[in-house]
Amino acid sequence: MSRSALFVFVALCFVTAVARAERPPESQDDATHVVVGEVAGVYVRETREQHDYVIKILVEKVERGEGVQEGDAFYAECFQRKRNAPRIPAPYGHTSVPREGDRIRAFVIRGGDRSEGIYKDWYVKVK
Repeated sequence: MSRSALFVFVALCFVTAVARAERPPESQDDATHVVVGEVAGVYVRETREQHDYVIKILVEKVERGEGVQEGDAFYAECFQRKRNAPRIPAPYGHTSVPREGDRIRAFVIRGGDRSEGIYKDWYVKVK
């Protein structure tokens, strides 16, 4: 195999890996659950590559989704890759993380034992 053919092969493998690793953005219509409430806690677990967050939301209003009622504590997950993380093909995470005390409308996909915010912009602040 010539050097140029080898280079093209390696480049195609890398581009394919990046394309598979990066999740396509989801829209608010994709959310299985939409809740409005106050952020009562922000819990973080730091790994070498990213910060994993669990956001505790005290539900004031349920706009979409089963199994959640007003007054419930609803937990949503999100993550952000670190800027100095190893440059491997991977999604870079959610755009932002709310703070404790923020009142938000959260757009979450709940499945199995996970409740992850839609990717990338998963919440909006409300008044």
